[in-house]
Amino acid sequence: IDLVEHGKTTVVENTDTSVDIGDIQITDAYGWYYEGRESREYVLSSPEELYEFADIINGENNMEADNFSGAVVNLGADMDLSGKVWVPAGRRITVKNFTYEDGTYSEWRREYRAFQGTFDGQGHVISNMTVEPVSDNDVSILGAGLFAHVADATICNLVIKDCDVTGADR
Repeated sequence: IDLVEHGKTTVVENTDTSVDIGDIQITDAYGWYYEGRESREYVLSSPEELYEFADIINGENNMEADNFSGAVVNLGADMDLSGKVWVPAGRRITVKNFTYEDGTYSEWRREYRAFQGTFDGQGHVISNMTVEPVSDNDVSILGAGLFAHVADATICNLVIKDCDVTGADR
């Protein structure tokens, strides 16, 4: 196992399974991200990496949010997203009746996360993407598609086909 320091995070490289180190579980997930952090050039080569890309923009799965400002993200292969609902990259969330960690209360809390880099599909195809609205009485996520929220971004050379995208009724 090779341990490599990346800022505050230690990444285990060249592993086929997850490894437990005390209270920390490290896997080979997000390897593409850590490999490209210095150059800010990334290649997504599998549907799993595309899902991880959205996780990073959205700050999900214990990943610190990154808007990819100044970065180039290349799609390295065609992606078939059959069988799993896509959570759009970038988001605008409104939460009703929100209590912060310090105990303070807010009737509404809004959070914005936008992709701000260059996404180059390199002529590849993303197919069979299913997007469903996320909304209930207390939480609403606005936006639907591959990207739900972008700002100062370039998205080019990409084909999206055979997808089912449903937005929230607002």
